[in-house]
Amino acid sequence: MAFDNQMRGHCLVRPIACASMFGKGIVSIFQMLLLALGLASGACVACAGSMGDEAAQWGHDATALATAPLGWKQSDWFWLETGVALTAASSLLDRRLNRQWNGGSGVATFGNAWAFAAPAGAVLFYGMQGLLSDDNRALRTAGTFAEAAAFSVLATGVLKVATGRERPDTSGINNGQFHPGNLGDSRTSFPSGHVALAFSVVGVLSAHRQMPWWSAPVAAIAGGATMFARIRDKRHWASDTVAAALIGFGIGNFVGSQRDGSGFRPMMVSDATGVEWRMTF
Repeated sequence: MAFDNQMRGHCLVRPIACASMFGKGIVSIFQMLLLALGLASGACVACAGSMGDEAAQWGHDATALATAPLGWKQSDWFWLETGVALTAASSLLDRRLNRQWNGGSGVATFGNAWAFAAPAGAVLFYGMQGLLSDDNRALRTAGTFAEAAAFSVLATGVLKVATGRERPDTSGINNGQFHPGNLGDSRTSFPSGHVALAFSVVGVLSAHRQMPWWSAPVAAIAGGATMFARIRDKRHWASDTVAAALIGFGIGNFVGSQRDGSGFRPMMVSDATGVEWRMTF
């Protein structure tokens, strides 16, 4: 309470500085939203031939995602409870891992870059594949990755504001405490937007059962590097990254499962003469 009073007094004396801090917090929160909008715009451009259908799909998926808990079965609640338990358990490592690492590394650099490169690369790959082959199904797959990224960023942005958790690298008080409704960058630790973005790709890949079997595990390993990067750079606590991975994966898997299954589907076909590799859209 004394700290809050001190901050209020400081803001009365130096309103410009406090406004600057507030502005930085707003910018930090909406950086992820801008990335998502960029992905969505790219997907819409790629889907120019079916933009109306794609927009309708996004609206349908948003409604289905928001109302999904109303129709959850016992197994669905079990997985939610498991996710909460995993996040709570990982919080026991928050301070230990925060003391363990300090500063960047090659793996951390890769992990931070992967968070942006994974969804953007997926949208670009399938978007170009669809444009070059004039195939709307490949374009819809690009839209799926963009949609999963956008929803993941939106969900984490809302939770950041709702929880207001202190980041590990916050100067002064940085015990990971929660301050609901806070918009300052130093209190937007939970959950990690980077990690949610990376694991939204894993979720989409896992929903497409006929994707190469190794695609989702490889993407998950790379997503693990993003988790490591955010912890090592002292931008997030371990529990922030675990929660974000579960959120990103869950949203990606949900969005992927809502589609009609007409996305990019490599498959093996065998006959009497051998095995043939086909790609269908």
